[in-house]
Amino acid sequence: MTGLKKERVNEERSGVPPDAPDSNSSEGLLKLYLALSPEQRQRQFVDTARAAEISGRSQRTIVDWISRGAIQAVRIGKRKYQVELDSLHHFLEHHAEDEADSTSGRE
Repeated sequence: MTGLKKERVNEERSGVPPDAPDSNSSEGLLKLYLALSPEQRQRQFVDTARAAEISGRSQRTIVDWISRGAIQAVRIGKRKYQVELDSLHHFLEHHAEDEADSTSGRE
């Protein structure tokens, strides 16, 4: 990830309340999402289209990563997700190169 992209995403995800629920479980992530103000949600979560833009991958790949538990997201509709930016960043920093090799023929 380029420095500029990382800076923009860091700006988007600031503002987590100190008393926010633990986001390590899917239930905890949902509680966190619901506890945040709309402005805080916009800084900490993005839709799959924005996550695809940030990662340079397709929306289908983002949904695949969510389904496999590689990144955390809150389901907000039958097929809509809000991706937790910290989870996406962590994944991109530590596993994205491995994923590029394993999914190269699928996109």
